[in-house]
Amino acid sequence: EDECRRALDAADGDTKTAIVSILGGTDASTARAALEASGQRVREALAALGASSDHTTNPTDEVPMEG
Repeated sequence: EDECRRALDAADGDTKTAIVSILGGTDASTARAALEASGQRVREALAALGASSDHTTNPTDEVPMEG
């Protein structure tokens, strides 16, 4: 939770930049540049950074619900 908050703050509240920053293991500026180069596509930005986008959940996977 703290990592997410810090990344979101560093990304000036931009969710995609924060996501690419965390999953790509990079700073907000590099994440933002990768997103701009990829037409704002998170998977392509991550691929350009050499990071895997396999952190996403397949829609057919079971995800436990809270509560």
